[in-house]
Amino acid sequence: MNNRPTNSMWMTGLFLAAIMSGHAPALGQQRETSVTPDAGLAALVNSANDVVLVHILTDSCQIPKVEPAPTTKCEGLILLSWKGLKDSDSIAFSIASGGVRLPGNIPSISSSQPIRPFQAGGRYLLSLRYAKDWEGRPPWERPLNADEVQAALEFKDTGDVQPVLALNSMSGRLHRMIDHDVLDDLEGITHRGSMNQRYADQKMEVDYCCILSSQRLEDAGIHLPAYLPSVIEQGRYQAVLNNHQELTVEWESLPGVRGTGEDGVVVADKFKGIPFAPNFAILDRKQSLSGHPPRPDSIGFGHEYVFAAVTSNGEIRGLTTPGISNMNCPDLPPPPGSNQEGGTCFIFPKVKFSVTLPDDPKIRTIIILGVRSDDKGYHFKPFGRMELLATGGAR
Repeated sequence: MNNRPTNSMWMTGLFLAAIMSGHAPALGQQRETSVTPDAGLAALVNSANDVVLVHILTDSCQIPKVEPAPTTKCEGLILLSWKGLKDSDSIAFSIASGGVRLPGNIPSISSSQPIRPFQAGGRYLLSLRYAKDWEGRPPWERPLNADEVQAALEFKDTGDVQPVLALNSMSGRLHRMIDHDVLDDLEGITHRGSMNQRYADQKMEVDYCCILSSQRLEDAGIHLPAYLPSVIEQGRYQAVLNNHQELTVEWESLPGVRGTGEDGVVVADKFKGIPFAPNFAILDRKQSLSGHPPRPDSIGFGHEYVFAAVTSNGEIRGLTTPGISNMNCPDLPPPPGSNQEGGTCFIFPKVKFSVTLPDDPKIRTIIILGVRSDDKGYHFKPFGRMELLATGGAR
């Protein structure tokens, strides 16, 4: 990950210095099309060696109260980068001395409780600088944990942006950045292609069965984060995680029905017109398992059910297709016009299967989406749901 920029940084600095003299519009004011980026965001970028949006993996790092600062580290996964670090890399960092928690609600300095501005599972835009001991060293000699956070903005799952940390010299300007269009301005400052342009194909309406897009997810009442605006990006994120959780789930689709054999199988023809019940129950939950959850590359190609793990505000933090089915039918129907009878379909009224998802503490609900079709085409509709408890349990 030591692929930090070694040239052209002075050009970026000159450009940012030129725009820092502009004034930000007041909160709630209509912004003009040729708007000057907010001074706080410009300061955040201009003073940084690296600017990254990270998913926090651990919440161990603390605001230092004493000098020299303790060596407490936070770990995160880079979702997006604007000044040279590689997307999808992991990073370890500390909080620079002089950091102040915003908007100022710091416990008393005499409090024995550590001040931890970052929460595991949170997504934060970080302005990073190299630690003083490594400032003059070549990029390839700097360790991956030689970065210090000098300012941070939290991207909440409500869609709001909230400043959470800054050096004293930057705190006044960051105070004004609540509900600010940070991504749009940041892409403008750094000349990075906009997310909408890069992943506009994920907003498409394609009338093919089961192709999952951000538009179809939004139509189902849930949404991807603004900074991971496509199923493709969500898949890339899941593919580089280091751990996951596994749920053992039972689905009772025909409550009270019991057929023959060990599996209680019944003939499907006897239940024509009877809809399946969305009775999903979590029997067991295992967390902090090593290895990444499955990448949803094949989502939308023949899968009837999609499992979406969402926060309390409906933001998607995980997608998977367990490939479950409660039916068993012949692979091929009889040839048209033949006298051959079609095979018999069977239903398993109660099935048990595993669901693997990111081990994200922000996940509160598992939404089961089923593919449905009508005169307007194919849709993913909420079919069932399972609740996860904040303590790690489930119901």
